[in-house]
Amino acid sequence: MTHGQEESIEAHVYSVESSKVKIDEIKNYPVNGLIDNDSIIKLKEKLNSNLNTIASCVLNYKFSKVNKLTSDEEIQLLNRISQIVEMFIQEEKYFYFQLSTGYAPVYGIELKTINNKEVKVIHLGGGCLINEVKKKENEVYAYFNAKMESYIED
Repeated sequence: MTHGQEESIEAHVYSVESSKVKIDEIKNYPVNGLIDNDSIIKLKEKLNSNLNTIASCVLNYKFSKVNKLTSDEEIQLLNRISQIVEMFIQEEKYFYFQLSTGYAPVYGIELKTINNKEVKVIHLGGGCLINEVKKKENEVYAYFNAKMESYIED
């Protein structure tokens, strides 16, 4: 391997790692001002989580079986996602999450303009296998996207 090839590989690895950091920052961005009703307070205690980030809601939703969540508690998590979307909209932060499958899944951030709004399409990669946990993850991201789309398309 030549020095130039080695630098090219390192640049690619840097780009991938940098994208992961940026995506994690978005998914773990703490949203303030969310409304906590009695159900959410109990759910936060049960899950030992503030449920104030996309990542915390997605994690607990996709592992709802492990967490022994009821269907009502799953609905509470989806409602929490709705609140998070509303807060992002107020801050004029627009996102879509895109999961891909196959041998070469796409991972990174793509910028698009939709209805004069800058929208970040967050490509989360994926894998070849789709199990129950992955289906739940896809479900919650699809829910997030549908809520976000309703604001972007207005």
